[in-house]
Amino acid sequence: MEDNQDNGRGLALGLLAGVALGALIGAAMGLLFAPQPGTKTRESIGSNLTTAVDKIKQMAESVQTNVQGKAEQVRDAMKDEIAKRRDQREGTEETPG
Repeated sequence: MEDNQDNGRGLALGLLAGVALGALIGAAMGLLFAPQPGTKTRESIGSNLTTAVDKIKQMAESVQTNVQGKAEQVRDAMKDEIAKRRDQREGTEETPG
């Protein structure tokens, strides 16, 4: 079960890294193809980075919420399965055989 959590975390981190990298590449390409005076360029970079950071934070929160929800579902399913098997085992122990 821990391997599944590690895979989920790795997938989420990979996704976030891809989004961050895409945002940085997009910002760099925008600067290369639309040069502006230095002051405007710095303002643009700051604005783009702020926007990218906000989007990444939102995505991270969404991924965290989804992963927590899935983890709770798995935990509940495991508890149910354990209780079911315990009940089955206790039922077979009570019957003379």
